[in-house]
Amino acid sequence: MSKYIARDITSIDHIKTGDLLTLRTPEGRLVAGRVLTCLATTINSPIVIVWFDDGRSYPVSRNNEWASLCHFNAAIRKTPNPQETQL
Repeated sequence: MSKYIARDITSIDHIKTGDLLTLRTPEGRLVAGRVLTCLATTINSPIVIVWFDDGRSYPVSRNNEWASLCHFNAAIRKTPNPQETQL
């Protein structure tokens, strides 16, 4: 049994520190990393800035309408396996 379970994250709005995140850049490249933090300038801001733990940062469009920004591709969160913690 594994100590962790990988859970899919379906939106940039649900990203948390430590998540493994993949973004698509405006050039069509995929970039991936572990999330250090996310920041939006206001609650309803259409743009979120994502910082990876290696120092890279990317502006991300929340609604994937802005062609000049990165778009959310996929994310995974490792969570403790409840069956392992009960043993």
